[in-house]
Amino acid sequence: MTPCTVFLSRLIGLFALILSLSLLADKEASVSAIVALVHERPLLLIIGMMGLLAGLAIVLTHNVWSGGVVPILITLIGWWILIRGVLLILL
Repeated sequence: MTPCTVFLSRLIGLFALILSLSLLADKEASVSAIVALVHERPLLLIIGMMGLLAGLAIVLTHNVWSGGVVPILITLIGWWILIRGVLLILL
């Protein structure tokens, strides 16, 4: 695996772990915050812009479609974040 693949897999993995633990720590507050977020169009636009930026960063630095499961998974996650960011901006 390339150093970029290792870095991105660690970054995405730690982000997902920390976010999951924080959401599990206070489920009720997490659910109410997410419900409130969905009804705030300006916040969704900002989240879409951040997703677009993060997705572009991953796709532009790591658009790898071979080399095993991990590099392909990182690439798919990057494309998923990019597409979701674009959709949040447009919708």
